[in-house]
Amino acid sequence: MSYVSPFIDPQQYIIKVNDLASEAILVNDWILRVIHETADFTGEHSSNFSILKVFLDQFNENWIKLFQDSRDAASSVSNWLQRADWTTPT
Repeated sequence: MSYVSPFIDPQQYIIKVNDLASEAILVNDWILRVIHETADFTGEHSSNFSILKVFLDQFNENWIKLFQDSRDAASSVSNWLQRADWTTPT
């Protein structure tokens, strides 16, 4: 295959440049779609993650309160059992 100067036959180079331009447009469209979908995903799910964080914080507070209440109840029962007179009357 021999070399043909672009000045003599520019058509082959014009076709290649047009193909590259078409590919660049497709890539650009794909990138814009990915950016848009990422923004939609982030917007949609960030609120879900915020709600999840609120629920986890509430669960943590409730769990600590429940744990402290059960510990206090166990301590009260233990103290009551220690104070109780378990001797049987004769």
